[in-house]
Amino acid sequence: MRLADDEYGAVAPIYDAATAWALDPLRRELADVVGRERDGTVLDLCCGTGRQCYFFARAGRDAVGVDLSAGMIRRAARLEKSQAARMNFVRGDAARLPFPDASFTACTISLALHEKPPGMRPVILAEMLRVTRPGGLIAVVDYLSPHTGAQATLSWAVKAVERLAGRDHHAYYADYMRQGGLEGLLERQGMRTIDVRRRMFGLIGIALARRPA
Repeated sequence: MRLADDEYGAVAPIYDAATAWALDPLRRELADVVGRERDGTVLDLCCGTGRQCYFFARAGRDAVGVDLSAGMIRRAARLEKSQAARMNFVRGDAARLPFPDASFTACTISLALHEKPPGMRPVILAEMLRVTRPGGLIAVVDYLSPHTGAQATLSWAVKAVERLAGRDHHAYYADYMRQGGLEGLLERQGMRTIDVRRRMFGLIGIALARRPA
């Protein structure tokens, strides 16, 4: 995607109203996990409206959010002013991060890798490792492959939502799921997880790993 593109700009004003009820519990849990890490700044990739950074700030952590969408970054800048000193938002490409090696104590990305072209996913994960300090936390939130019949049934609702997002978006999601979802992606990249928490009826995972020391 070119830096000039902004496929999410149109939905930025309504995104939080439409999704916060479902995603905020995941954001709070992730902020709690990151809040236990050593002091330092947290980087959130594909940050959208910046709401995950807001929860990091509320947990007492400085946070930087990166997103390619100018509309989303503008929306993030309008977050509650009480946490503004702890948050900074940068427009940029998650596959080419504008930060030096080992800049952050933790790096996170939520519900974004499944919508990327297959060849971009490992590049983004490599960038997450690059900018995280040795021993630092890597957290990835995304769809898991269903493990039960009930989860497989519920996943049809997710498929319907992803189909509504557009042909390319759905094609990337379908490829991601065919290859084993979040766990399959991390395994192919050789990332050894320290924990994978199944949430949202087992459809979404919070996968935690560390950059090798």
